[in-house]
Amino acid sequence: EVALKVQIMAGFDKKLANWLARHGRNLSPIQKKTLYFVNRRYMQTH
Repeated sequence: EVALKVQIMAGFDKKLANWLARHGRNLSPIQKKTLYFVNRRYMQTH
């Protein structure tokens, strides 16, 4: 259960990193951190 969640989070982080690489040029580092944080929170509650 936990291992699965970690795998999903890792995969999700990769997707997010890929997305940020493409679209994140106009985002500040703080906005990127916020994105990661919000997405982590979202993954934990769903």
